[in-house]
This record gives sequence, C-alpha cells and structure tokens, in this order.
Amino acid sequence: MNIIFRVDSGLNIGTGHLLRCITLAKLLTQSSVHNCVFISRPHLGNVSELVLENNFILLMLPDPSDSVQHEDCKTWLGASQIDDAEQTHSLLAKHKIINIDLLIIDHYSIDYEWEGTFLDKSLKIFVIDDLADRYHECDFLLDQNIAPNYRTRYKNLVPDRCEMFLGISYCLLKEDFFELRKSAKVRYSINKLLIFFGGVDKENCTETLLLSLSDRIKNFERVDVVVGKANPNKNAVERLCLKYKNCCFHEQVSSMATLIALSDFSIGACGATTGERIFLGLPSIVFSLAANQLEVAKHLHEAKYVYYLGDHSCIQKGKVENAIENYLGTEEKRRKISSRLLDISESNIVSLINKLNFNLTD
Repeated sequence: MNIIFRVDSGLNIGTGHLLRCITLAKLLTQSSVHNCVFISRPHLGNVSELVLENNFILLMLPDPSDSVQHEDCKTWLGASQIDDAEQTHSLLAKHKIINIDLLIIDHYSIDYEWEGTFLDKSLKIFVIDDLADRYHECDFLLDQNIAPNYRTRYKNLVPDRCEMFLGISYCLLKEDFFELRKSAKVRYSINKLLIFFGGVDKENCTETLLLSLSDRIKNFERVDVVVGKANPNKNAVERLCLKYKNCCFHEQVSSMATLIALSDFSIGACGATTGERIFLGLPSIVFSLAANQLEVAKHLHEAKYVYYLGDHSCIQKGKVENAIENYLGTEEKRRKISSRLLDISESNIVSLINKLNFNLTD
C-alpha cells in the first residue's frame, strides 16, 4: 500500500507538522505493511532528513519560488497551489509511484484547490488541520486541538463524505507516551522544570526565558531545556545552560515523553507539544509564538488546561515568576491541575489508525 505525505518544515513553518506526520507514518506501519513516501520542499531550516533517519522515503520538490513569510501561513508552500500540485504529480510519476492508496496532507497553505487535482485517482485523502479557515476536499480530517466549537467548526468546510477525528483524544503520540501514561502520576511539587519552545524557536524564547529566570534557576532541582535541530540560537542556549549545574541541555530529543514524565511543570510554546504535556498530566505555562496558536491558547487557558501568559513579548523577568506563583503556588493547586489533565486526555488514536488501515485494505 502506498501512503503519500505532503508536508513541509522550516524556520518559518516550524517542525511540528513534519514530526507529527512521521509519528503517524510509524503508527500506520506498526500494524500493517505500507510504503510511506514524504514529499517536501527544501525551505530554509528544514529538517527533512528526519524522514530518512526514520527509514521512510523522501522526495524533494524544487526550491521555493515564492517568498515565505512567518506570519502568513498562506505563503508557506513557496509556490502557488497549482504549481505545487503539478510538481507533486510530476515527482510521483518520475519515481513511478502511480497507485496511491492514501494521500495525507499537513499544510496550512493547501486547500481544495490543491486537493482537487487528486480527485480523479482512486485514493483516499486525509487532511491534518487546526485552522478551520478553508474548504478541504477530503475523506478524513484530523484536528487534534481543543478550540472553541471544535466539534462543529468544520461543518461547512468539508464534503458530506468526510469522517472527522476531532479533539485532543486524537493527538498523534509516539508509542512511548502510551507506555508512560500507564505510570503517569499527579504532580505535587515544582522542583523539576521542562522548557521547550518548539523545534525552531525563531524568536529565541528559550534564551529569553532562561535569562528572565536567572535568579530562580539555581533553586530548582533540575531544569531540562530542549531545542530542535533547526533552532538558530541553540549554541547560545547551550552556553547559557552550562552556567548552571542543574540545567540540562537537549537537542532534538528522541523521547520527549520521558522528559515530560520526569518533570513537575513546563514552560513553553502552545504548539504541538501541548497535547503531549496534557496527555501525561504535566501543568504548563504557555506562550503563543504564531497567530494560529492564539485562539487555542486562550481557549485552553479558559478551560484551565494551561496557563496562557501571552505572546513571546510577555516573557519578562518577574512576569514569569508571578505566573508560576499564581498558577502553581500551592501543592493543592498543582494536584488539582495535574489530576484534571489526566482525567481529560484518554487517547482514541488507536481507533483512528485502525480506521485508516481498514479503509486501505477494504
């Protein structure tokens, strides 16, 4: 069975889309034999080599022909939708990949215009999205976020045949999350801090946060600082971590689940890792680093699943410390938050994988 992924990564796009597609490919190939092919464009700061490191096939499109802007996700293709679709068709034909069973698209710049070019083929189209701002021509749609009206906001944005998988219970998690979930404990203390602002952290939030907590870091038992391979400021962050005996620097970790399980609370971006932290019951103070994170961050804050402090400009000395005290100041607060997270995050991802595999063999 041929499964095609159309997904990109880069300094402006981030790495979360690619990483969750790799996770999905692993989940799909655990129980069935599939040939997973990733098609990506070589954007600046991309981490496409991770596809090869995970033993999947990688086919690269031409260099971006259009400007990619961080705050405008409609530009993230680096080409028009029609040009990108035609290049994708040509690339598949060049490598003699004709019989496609499932096409998986995880891209904010793609909608029905691109997807429609594949409708004349006998395949299923699976879209991963969380913006709910455009129409999709697809058979399946996954939105793993909890956003306002998340159960109904795609009602007029997909065809009637589309089966939707909505909410945090469908968060794409690696296998080690499920193992660690069995022993996940309610948090009582704030001795072990986990810091992660995504795979790129273009605004250098990691270093800014460490500097804002400079007077407090030495008081923690342990501080784990995680950066992605594409982080342009990772060397400066590592040098800063070396100043503290209790500060551990990690680059492109193989198991984020282990670090989350070991931590008492987290500070970071309200991105793809948010669902992972919730799944293992980890209280988090979060910041929005992109426009598409804002609505979700505010909603999760109102639902008391995270403590949202604002965008990256709000990472300030005193403000972060006050947030720690307001959100996690007592043992009772920490217990209630962690228990609540563990109660809401039962996973349905196995049913999703079974559904996709059933449709591929049906």
